[in-house]
Amino acid sequence: MECHVTRRSAGPSRHRLLVAVLLALAVIATGCRDATADRLDDVDRLVSRTAAYAVVVVTLALLGIGGVLVVTSLLPAQDRLAVALSTVAVVALFDPVRRRVIDVVDRRFDRSRYVARQVVEDFGRDVQDVTDVADIADRVHAVIGRTVAPTTVALWRLETTTGR
Repeated sequence: MECHVTRRSAGPSRHRLLVAVLLALAVIATGCRDATADRLDDVDRLVSRTAAYAVVVVTLALLGIGGVLVVTSLLPAQDRLAVALSTVAVVALFDPVRRRVIDVVDRRFDRSRYVARQVVEDFGRDVQDVTDVADIADRVHAVIGRTVAPTTVALWRLETTTGR
């Protein structure tokens, strides 16, 4: 009479799964550490972008569901057509909705960043065709005085001499 003893081990699949989960957790932890260590000052940016994309997702989901409901109420036998049209509409509206929502959220959450961006864009358009260095210096003083409001402003200019 022979007796066979078999041992049941955890098996390689359990070990592989455990290693994969631990590796994934290590990668996530490293990414979170790097993101927070280098960008603690950008937390407000993270919050505003999270709010913006949450609004975008909810808006597009409501538009998609509403589109399916409207098309199926108009054409009751065309469920697939309703889903297809709704999907195309959501894809087409994604970028315009995203841009508009991010612009609104930036104005609400990051007012100073939004204003600074507007001032830089206006200044760039303003001095685009100016060639006189003194005129550019005056405009730089005006922009710095309007945005930063320092007590004094100094601008060093290199005087060039021609003919030497």
